[in-house]
Amino acid sequence: MPISLHVKVAALGSGGIKRFSGHLIRGGLLDFFNRVDPELASELHTPNQPRPYSVSPALPVGKGRIYGDLFHVRKGDVFEFHLGFLIDEIGEKVLEHLSDFKIKLGEVGFTPVELKFKRKEYEEFIKSAEIHDRFRMVFKTPTQLSVRSMNYPFLFPDPRYIYPSIARLWNTFAPEYVRVDVDELHGWVSGNVYVRNYRLNTVDVTMGKERKVVGFTGYADFYEERTDGYAPWITILSEYATFSNVGAKRTGGMGVVEIKLPKRKEEQVDGRSS
Repeated sequence: MPISLHVKVAALGSGGIKRFSGHLIRGGLLDFFNRVDPELASELHTPNQPRPYSVSPALPVGKGRIYGDLFHVRKGDVFEFHLGFLIDEIGEKVLEHLSDFKIKLGEVGFTPVELKFKRKEYEEFIKSAEIHDRFRMVFKTPTQLSVRSMNYPFLFPDPRYIYPSIARLWNTFAPEYVRVDVDELHGWVSGNVYVRNYRLNTVDVTMGKERKVVGFTGYADFYEERTDGYAPWITILSEYATFSNVGAKRTGGMGVVEIKLPKRKEEQVDGRSS
């Protein structure tokens, strides 16, 4: 059962944290698991395996004080971030030990002050899927796609690469009886889903030891030629992406997405809509 957590934390001291802190959130999350369940923490470090979680960078609630590549933090400042868990064991562990969920971002420690969560069974993703022939995917943090035939990041939200990637992640953690045929999905998407409008920028962020990583942010409007066949899976996997993130380095805060639907059935999604 995927779980989504929206966390607000208050600073315990003053200092600076990186404006892009996804890798720091990941480090704090893994440190938390090391404290409360070392065996689970070890499993999360298994190499060459898809990770059953995602994170977003921490952002200030209200206007942040920015100095170069840093947020300047004062004691009591509130920041917020998102955690996604693709199996309920991990999310439940956070909820069970919430009082121990202290996190350090750079030189500043934080303690939780508010947490909102939602759960959704894998079967419920399928049962509740409503088909839409157009929708907008907003890329809230830098996103890059990994394409097997390329040895460099792919920097455009091509649905032929996005949806099979999400589907492989789904199949890794979903019960066998609700899995999807990735090859058939890819064929259907290639002939039926396309980008009609987009507004994108490429952004460099610093992760780890001053390592620059590039990704695209902005939005893309996806249109579907047909609403039969694998169309329900586009809805299912788009919603799942809000739990899992999209593309490469999704456990380090990249690929955070939001789905926006037309307000009315007849409404067209164009470059002027919000």
